[in-house]
Amino acid sequence: MSRPTPEPCAYITINQAAAITGCTTGTIRRRIEDKTLPAYRFGPRAIRIKREDLDLLFERVEEFTA
Repeated sequence: MSRPTPEPCAYITINQAAAITGCTTGTIRRRIEDKTLPAYRFGPRAIRIKREDLDLLFERVEEFTA
């Protein structure tokens, strides 16, 4: 009998968010500071980001003009 596949964690760390997006942790922290990326505090030091909020930070570009 196989085990069910666990769902991905709803909350991720700043380091994980940076790795997912290819940004630096500083960029993620700036987005949290300027309120464009919501973050949640878990205890005195742990800051977490909802994965869906991270996905919403980026918009799909239909047509790029330089």
